[in-house]
Amino acid sequence: MSHPEGHGPKTTARASTVSPKPKPKQGDAKKFSVPPQTISVRRSIGEWEKASYTCKLDEATACAGRAKQQLNAARNLKGELKIEAFKMLDRLLEIVKKLEMPSKTKVEKEVMKQIWGHSGGEFLAEIRELKRLTQETRVRTDEAQGVIPSYAEVLSRPPAARVDKPKFSVIVGSKNVIDTSADVIEKLRGALDARRSGLKIERLRRVRDAKVVLSCASKEEMEKLSEQLKNDKNLTAEVAKNKKPLVVLKNLMAYNTDDDIRTALAEQNRHLLEDLSADETAVEVRYRRRARNQQECHAVLQVSPELWQRLTSAGRVYIDLQHVRVQDQSPLVQCTRCLAYGHGRKQCADDVDLCNYCGGPHLKSSCTQLAAAQAPKCINCTRAKLTETAHTAFGDCCPVRRKWDALARAAIAYG
Repeated sequence: MSHPEGHGPKTTARASTVSPKPKPKQGDAKKFSVPPQTISVRRSIGEWEKASYTCKLDEATACAGRAKQQLNAARNLKGELKIEAFKMLDRLLEIVKKLEMPSKTKVEKEVMKQIWGHSGGEFLAEIRELKRLTQETRVRTDEAQGVIPSYAEVLSRPPAARVDKPKFSVIVGSKNVIDTSADVIEKLRGALDARRSGLKIERLRRVRDAKVVLSCASKEEMEKLSEQLKNDKNLTAEVAKNKKPLVVLKNLMAYNTDDDIRTALAEQNRHLLEDLSADETAVEVRYRRRARNQQECHAVLQVSPELWQRLTSAGRVYIDLQHVRVQDQSPLVQCTRCLAYGHGRKQCADDVDLCNYCGGPHLKSSCTQLAAAQAPKCINCTRAKLTETAHTAFGDCCPVRRKWDALARAAIAYG
């Protein structure tokens, strides 16, 4: 029986439903593209025949890509499990990349060696050799010419680093008691006639009692000067005796007597006294200063110029059971009461103690500016009307103190 079009009997059979395969994302296909391989045959799900790759990294990338394809094709896994599996595959791929880095580096080194003639390691070796040669050249240059110190380094040097040349001086006065130092200088010019006689005078300075001091660079010049003034009817001449330099033994135990110090220097420090005469090894203990520790002191010694050179160069000496520091001691005398120079506390005419921190009429222990952590104020620089006063009166950086220290050292023969 024929049926009209569109009016046929309805079929009861249910059409079979087939789930369409998920389409791979465009990013995934690009990210997990399979590198080319020579032979690849699929035998069963999850099993692949070995294929030849150029390196292990290419093989790992291919395996990770196919594993992700299989996970996408699996319909019985939750999305969360797939995401975790993808993360683990990415991590394994990163590990393989790190393991492959040494081989990559070797290839790069070979390429660099072909281009430049050597690898990067040889570059570093050449740089190290050049640096070594530069340092050796610098050391040799410094030894030959000496390193020029900066201005700050010169100022920071202790007084022991400054060694003055020995002075050969003659003290000249007038036989006429009413003459002044200016009169003495005028008579000296006529008596010596240095322009024609060829005398070389290093320095001329005025001193007390209307006298002047003429300093020469050598003993021969000094003797020549004295010979010319010996028979002069108007002037008197006397060879000045230079004082011996001073050293200080720091933090010496106070129980050591003067004889103990002299004996220890002679017996425990024989290496410093070699080839010196008895006069050159003579030691005189001048005075002692108090130290912070009541059981210690700072002993000031007067020694010969030769011994001063050796002691200050050594820096330390053996005294009994100690290895104490030895330093140059300035001959400058400063009053601890008025803080002026040229006299001591016993000769001071003032009755009030001045603070060496701020210059006020009190002791340093009672200074309010020190307690308030304010800047110090040097009384000597204030008297001299200087602008830089932010230091104590005992500070080595004080310009007034340096001036007086230079004057005091002018009469010392350091050798």
